[in-house]
Amino acid sequence: MKALTLQQPWAWAVCHAGKRCENRAWLGAPGLLAVARSLVGQRFAVHAAASRARTPWFEAVHYMMSRHLVESLAAPTMPRMPNREDADMPRGAIVATATLADVYEGGSLGHRRHDFGRCSLCGQENPTQRELIRGAPLGGGQCPKRDPWAIDCQTWLILADVRVLPVPVPAKGAQGWWTVPESVEVPR
Repeated sequence: MKALTLQQPWAWAVCHAGKRCENRAWLGAPGLLAVARSLVGQRFAVHAAASRARTPWFEAVHYMMSRHLVESLAAPTMPRMPNREDADMPRGAIVATATLADVYEGGSLGHRRHDFGRCSLCGQENPTQRELIRGAPLGGGQCPKRDPWAIDCQTWLILADVRVLPVPVPAKGAQGWWTVPESVEVPR
């Protein structure tokens, strides 16, 4: 089984806050994109990184709260974000499995780039990141069907059928796609 390591609190968000769009800066990494595309329709393991770095944590919390994706004073009905040391925030372990439903080259303003530069969600023309750098106009504005977790100009891994493991399975992760060792038993 293939696996993908996510920093916390992103792995928690996949498990408990409905995050179904994983963002990766893979637009210039054809090998990682090829592996991802070959895994569409297959289950993979969601691994929570062992790292306890503070800066990425606070950036992630700010991102989630500013978009009202987790509980804050402005949105008390959303999932409650555990603090960095909570038991709900396992590290160095496989925490879920999911099906990779699709892979998209994320465009600007939340559009999914697909055939001939059209957004596959709303059909609007959408320039690539490279075209934007060269001065291409943005087009007609924000995609009305944008996934709230999508980050512009990233590769979007669309997750489906996320199954949170009742007990996290300790495992050493890696960057990019990696294969779970046979000695690690992961419930599907």
